[in-house]
Amino acid sequence: MKLQNLLIPSIVVLFQCCTKINVTVAAILKEDKPQVPSDAVQRAVKYVAQTVSNDKERLRTLQELNEGNVHTLYLVAKDMNRNDNRDDTITSIELWHALADTADHVLSQVALGFTYAENDKPRAIAYFVQAGEDGPHQSALYNAGRLLVEQEDFVKAMAYLRAAYTLADTHPKYATEHLTETSRYSYERLSEQLVALIQESLTTKGNILSIQQVADMFLYANLNDFPSPASKEENIWKTAMEALQSQRFEVALVQFQKLEERSGNQLSKLQVELLHVLRQYVKAASGINRGEDEF
Repeated sequence: MKLQNLLIPSIVVLFQCCTKINVTVAAILKEDKPQVPSDAVQRAVKYVAQTVSNDKERLRTLQELNEGNVHTLYLVAKDMNRNDNRDDTITSIELWHALADTADHVLSQVALGFTYAENDKPRAIAYFVQAGEDGPHQSALYNAGRLLVEQEDFVKAMAYLRAAYTLADTHPKYATEHLTETSRYSYERLSEQLVALIQESLTTKGNILSIQQVADMFLYANLNDFPSPASKEENIWKTAMEALQSQRFEVALVQFQKLEERSGNQLSKLQVELLHVLRQYVKAASGINRGEDEF
C-alpha cells in the first residue's frame, strides 16, 4: 500500500493564494542588496519599458530596477513569468535565483519552489523549506510537506504540514484560515494513511517504516503538540529514546508503557500505532544479540 491517492489541493491554487497573503507581510521581505546579473536587469528594464503604459508608473519602476530594489525586481520577474515568451520566463527565473540565493528573499524562494515543483521536486522542497522556515511562510511550509509526501519522506512531511497548520497559533499574522484548514486536512489524511500502512505491516510482517522513522515521527504525529515541550511526558519519551539508542531495551519498554499509561486519550491514533510498533520492537530486540541489532 502506497500513499498515491493522498488528496492534497493543487499547489497552483495555493501559489495564487500565497501571493495575496505575502504582499502585506513586510517582515519577510528581505531588503539585503542582491547580486543580480546586469544583463538580467537590463532585460527586465527593457520589458518594463515596452509593457508598462502608465508614464509615471513606468519611470518609477525603471528607477527602482536600476537601484536594485528587491521587491520591484521580484514583482517584475513575477510579471515576466506569466508571459508565454520563453526568454521572459528564463529571465524571471534568473532574477528570482539572484534574489533568493544572494538576498534570502522569501517570496523569490517561494516562486522558485513552484517553478521546480513539477520537474525537480528535491530542489523545489529545498526552496519551500528555506522560505517556510525563514519567513515564516505558511504556503511554503504546506507545499514542502505536500512534496515530501510525494517523495515518501513521511517524517518530514508530517513535520512541515503540522508546522503550516500550527502557524495560526504561533505566528497568526502569517497564517490564513484557508491554508490553515488545508494543512489540517492534508495532515489528517496523511496520518490516516500512515495508520493504515502500519497496521498492514503488522499483519503482513513487512517493513513499511524503519524503526528510526517510527521514532522520529512520534513527536510530529499529534496536531495538539503532545507531548508538549518540557512536559513530564516528553521527558519520559526522551528517556525511552536514550535507552533505545543505547540498546537498553528493557528500560525503553518500561518507558513506552509508562508514557502510554500517563497519556490517556491525549495520544493521536497515529501515536498509538507508533508506540505499539516501538513496544513490539524492543520486546523482540531484548531477546537477540544486541551487538548485531542497530537502531
